[in-house]
Amino acid sequence: MTARPDSAAHLRRILDHAPVGIVVTDAEGLVVTWSRHAAEIFGCEEAAALDRPLASLFPGPARRQVRSLLAGGADQAPAPRLLERRSPGGTPQLLELTAVPLTAEEGGPGTLVLVQDATERFRHLHQHRQAEDLLATRARQQAAVAVLGQRALAESDLQALFTEASRLVSE
Repeated sequence: MTARPDSAAHLRRILDHAPVGIVVTDAEGLVVTWSRHAAEIFGCEEAAALDRPLASLFPGPARRQVRSLLAGGADQAPAPRLLERRSPGGTPQLLELTAVPLTAEEGGPGTLVLVQDATERFRHLHQHRQAEDLLATRARQQAAVAVLGQRALAESDLQALFTEASRLVSE
């Protein structure tokens, strides 16, 4: 028969190997524990975060959203929220937080918060949208040039052609 692992040590191993940041708060929103990945995301070791309000790691408007997220009832389905903050180094971060209420049977009352740094994902998405917008603009410009070229071959009224070209360029 194999011995059962120490539950606290087992939980710590799970927390430290999770692919997302995990933060557990008590009923007042104070950090009870958090994972190694959460420490990397927030730039703050667990010892410095313990007994500190999770909301204090966010600026004003986002702080209120964290409090609201933690206050959500057990009857609400977990829904991710995107919150902005600055890392300790001053760089902007976009974090995705998902809160799951913990009942007394689950070690609560409190909240289990999954944290993912979505900064790069949204930066790439923004760059992709900018590239799409640029391609659409160039496609419109090329279509306008094609129309002007066809009209130039078919018409001899250069003034009307220049007026049309000015209108198309301004669009």
